[in-house]
Amino acid sequence: AVAWRGHVGWDFLRGRAVGVAERVGAVAGADLLAGEWWRLGTSMFVHMGAVHLFCNLLGLIVLGPLAEGVWGRRRFLTLYLVSGLAGAASAVAGEPNAAVAGASGALCGLTTAAVVWLLRYRSHLPPNDVSDRLRGLLGVLVLTGLLSFVPWVSWEGHLGGAVAGAVAAGLLDLY
Repeated sequence: AVAWRGHVGWDFLRGRAVGVAERVGAVAGADLLAGEWWRLGTSMFVHMGAVHLFCNLLGLIVLGPLAEGVWGRRRFLTLYLVSGLAGAASAVAGEPNAAVAGASGALCGLTTAAVVWLLRYRSHLPPNDVSDRLRGLLGVLVLTGLLSFVPWVSWEGHLGGAVAGAVAAGLLDLY
């Protein structure tokens, strides 16, 4: 709605109206210096165009049911938010002048959290299921790793979210 009111709707859908994303919650280093720390949270719900949104929604559709199934709703939400915050913070630290937006850090965290869970409980699960799931999750991580080096994609955000997801999964498993 903000993009259409500003007469840049189609540009926004193509990922070319960064100003709109900044206006609705993307984050950059200057925002944090200005005290707008809340943008670390909102940035994981803002995307830079339709393709970016579609890719992240597809990832959530594929990964979400597995992660929510093994962790439960509350822990799934915790993992998503912690990973998303860490991903945004890592992305801003790596590129403080760039606008950061997207759920990729959160999705990377959910992926590593699922890997941690599968490794932790593999002795209680059918071996074929574990190996199939691990292969699929590792394939997602490799693909994400390769996509991380595309211009305008934040490898720092992906890595920060993945590390936070693995650490948070280990801590959540203690309780």
